[in-house]
Amino acid sequence: MMFGPGMMGGFFGGGLGIIGIVLGFIFLAIIVTGIIILIIWIVKRTSSSGIEKDSSSNTLEILKQRYVRGEITKREFDDIGKDLV
Repeated sequence: MMFGPGMMGGFFGGGLGIIGIVLGFIFLAIIVTGIIILIIWIVKRTSSSGIEKDSSSNTLEILKQRYVRGEITKREFDDIGKDLV
């Protein structure tokens, strides 16, 4: 017997029925959850607060090095340090 379009006899007798719907929903939920987690990870990684913290600590380290080398005075060090904090 031949089956054509619109006739019964496809995959599992014409479709997966409720099992296909449930599996499709689970698959879609996994994809959407993955996209949301990816977006959150990207936002946290590029967060400006993290960049400012690294930048501030690097700037303070450079300031300390300049003071130790004698490029700036104690007063300049204190003034600039106040601005950084």
